[in-house]
Amino acid sequence: MRKLGLAALAPLALLSASPAGSTTIQTGPTAAGFGVLQVLDDRLAQIADPLLRANAPLCRNLMPGLGMVLHSADQYPAALRSHFPNGEIAVAGTLPQSAAAQAGMRSGDGIAAINGVAAQAWPRNEGQILRDAAFARLSSLPADAPLQLTLRRGDSDLVVEMQPVPACRVLSEVVTDHSLFAHTDGRIIQLSAGFVSQASDDNLAAIFAHELAHVILEHRRRLAEAGIPAGSKGDTGRNRDINRQTEIEADRLSVHLLANAGFDPAAGPGLFRSPIGRRMSGGLLRSPIYPSARDRADTMDREIADYQLQRRQRLSMAGHLMLTRDQPLLTE
Repeated sequence: MRKLGLAALAPLALLSASPAGSTTIQTGPTAAGFGVLQVLDDRLAQIADPLLRANAPLCRNLMPGLGMVLHSADQYPAALRSHFPNGEIAVAGTLPQSAAAQAGMRSGDGIAAINGVAAQAWPRNEGQILRDAAFARLSSLPADAPLQLTLRRGDSDLVVEMQPVPACRVLSEVVTDHSLFAHTDGRIIQLSAGFVSQASDDNLAAIFAHELAHVILEHRRRLAEAGIPAGSKGDTGRNRDINRQTEIEADRLSVHLLANAGFDPAAGPGLFRSPIGRRMSGGLLRSPIYPSARDRADTMDREIADYQLQRRQRLSMAGHLMLTRDQPLLTE
């Protein structure tokens, strides 16, 4: 049984509180816990949305950006399924000025069909929750083509036309865990509820940008090609050095991503000079694959100065870093 969680499509980047295999906070099936997680998901959606849209030109894989928060009843204990009176998958919220908001979508609307294909007909892998099937269906569509959603609202079915904007194809999740962590496997970006609830907006943008940089630079694929599969021990010898290389690349690209999305690129080094950033870095218990918090901040300061980065002055394609995407990971 999945624990209490919400999912956000911020521009269709799902933000879910309990992906398979994650650790969970024992909030229990309460309306209060449900509401707290909705606040966290909405907050992350507000930060993720501009980063995913503004940096679409750097992403090879795109999806329609709609700016809506979705969740499905099968994410929750049975006691909470009364929150889904309009169907098994529903809108939890929409982002201001988004395609979803402009189409008049409301919290609680059920999603009956996407481009005329009913929810019951969406392909689903064994054990896959309906929210993930919706993400797969939506992310398979052209990133900038109009689409239709059939909504169930009370006793009525409404068909709404939506004009998405291209966004990076990333599934982002708030994991119900009190610790401080962020992680990506190249398809999903996971942030802990502990981090999302404690971080400032700048800190949250900085860590999301770092994880998005891993996705854009295709580090998971490149690590596998270097013989370092997911889940392997990577903190000694050659594995340590190659993993450290990916962290430095992601730190450097992250400040470009922040600037492109209208955030202050100084939020990147600022994260690792902040109390929460230093705590995440681990101090004396820091994994050897990560540079020290001071070194990470200094590296990003140099990147900002070398490329004269400012928020939304012009789009930075970060060509010197993007070139590495098609190169093998090698240690210096």
